[in-house]
Amino acid sequence: MNLAISLGARRFEALGLYVRASLLRLTGDMDGALHHVNHALEIARQTGMGFAGPRILGELALITDDPMVRASSLAEAEGLLAKGAAVLNQLEFRKSAIDACIKGSDWGAAERHAKLLEEYTRAEPLPWAERVVAQSRESAASGRARLCE
Repeated sequence: MNLAISLGARRFEALGLYVRASLLRLTGDMDGALHHVNHALEIARQTGMGFAGPRILGELALITDDPMVRASSLAEAEGLLAKGAAVLNQLEFRKSAIDACIKGSDWGAAERHAKLLEEYTRAEPLPWAERVVAQSRESAASGRARLCE
């Protein structure tokens, strides 16, 4: 982060803030995570959303407890992906989108994102993606089963 800031590499600063937000989320510091992901998003909007915007929006969707913010972040990221995006945006966004949809008990959307990840990696399968898809389908099935109990 210090190097990116000292070089004025704002896109990499946004990427660093995104990673920091993700780490804070994983440690349970949701306020810190939300602060950093919003700062990353602010920089990405200034420097161009194509570089890391979908990843950042996916992380925001995962961090937030606001269903409207979650939905708008996911929709905006999908719009960016439709225009073309680097591979890591595709992969990381879909993982975050799946997890955000599971968090919001939107089983159908989680399965849709899993299917899109599966289709994206079909030509060049990745064990990581296969694991994400399998886990998301298990979680969606389990969530639906709890609803029927």
